[in-house]
Amino acid sequence: MKSIISSYNSGGSVILGGDWNMTYGGSPNAQTYVPSGMYRKGDGSVQHFLASNGFAFSSTRVMSLDWTDHPGFQIYVSR
Repeated sequence: MKSIISSYNSGGSVILGGDWNMTYGGSPNAQTYVPSGMYRKGDGSVQHFLASNGFAFSSTRVMSLDWTDHPGFQIYVSR
């Protein structure tokens, strides 16, 4: 998975997000899959965003949604 994610970060700015079905600090640990040149922000559960280092992290927001088993998860970044 790490090599696939790295291929998206080859020379451009990228943000990837989704349900990884793994947690930070868990087994497997979501942080293990963060390639060089990117950082990870998570919702405290299984949803994660990866952003290339060209984006400055600002904040995250978790909100309830009625039509899914996951909360909404939003990341705020700037360039």
